[in-house]
Amino acid sequence: MKVAIAVLEVLKNIEKNKNKIIKFILEAAKQNVDLIIFPEVAITGFQDKNDYEYDLTLCEEITGEYINEVRKIALESKIMVSLGFFEKDHGKIYDSSILIDKSGTIIQHYRRVDGHWAFNRADRNIYRNGKEVYKTRTEYGSFSTILCGDLFNDEVVNMLVRLKPDYLLYPLAMCLKKNDTWENASKGYGERINLFNVKTIMVNSLDALEDGQENIGGAHIFNKKGEIIESFEMYREGLFFSSIQ
Repeated sequence: MKVAIAVLEVLKNIEKNKNKIIKFILEAAKQNVDLIIFPEVAITGFQDKNDYEYDLTLCEEITGEYINEVRKIALESKIMVSLGFFEKDHGKIYDSSILIDKSGTIIQHYRRVDGHWAFNRADRNIYRNGKEVYKTRTEYGSFSTILCGDLFNDEVVNMLVRLKPDYLLYPLAMCLKKNDTWENASKGYGERINLFNVKTIMVNSLDALEDGQENIGGAHIFNKKGEIIESFEMYREGLFFSSIQ
C-alpha cells in the first residue's frame, strides 16, 4: 500500500485550505498513491471560539457540497482519502474524520471521543463527542481512526485493544509545550501506541494558534511497539510518501 501523508499548513482562509486539500489529493494520485491522510480539522484548523454562530461557519455537513466534491475526486482519481474537519449535524458540532474509498464512498465516519477539543465552558449539548472507535476492512487491511487527544484517553485505547485493526490513522493538531522537544514528546506517543500494538500513521497540522503557540507539523509512522520507523521533517508543508506493509 502506497500512502501519502499530507502535512498541511492550515490557513485562516478556509477556501485556500480547501483548494490545497484538493491539490494535494491530485498530486498524490499522480504518484499512484492508494491512500492520502490529512490532519485533524484540516479544512479550518482550530479557529473555533465557542461562539455557536461563528463556529457553525467552520463546519461541513457530511453530505455537503465540499465533502461531495472530495468524494468525486477520490472516485475519479482512484484514491482513498482520510480527511478531518469540523462537522455539523442537526445543529450539533463534532470534531470528525471520514475515510473515503476509491469508489468515492464514505466507508468510515469517526467522531472524536475525547472531549478536550472543545472549550471547557462549551455547551456539551452542542459541542458533542463520539462514543465509538470503528474498524473498517479494505483491500489493504483493516483501518481504525482516532484524533489527537483520543490517544491519551484510556477508554479509546481499550477500544483499540479489542478491535485490533491492522492500521491506525492518527490525525492531530499538536503543539509542543514550552521548553519541550519532539524527541521527548514522541516517547509519550510511542508508549501509548505500544498499549494497543497497532501500526500507526500520524500526521500533524502546521499552523499558528492565536495564543502564540504553533502546531509543529510532521508526519510519523510507528511500528506496533510504538517505535518511529519513518518521519517527515517538522515545520514544513508537503507530502510524505511511504510504502506500508
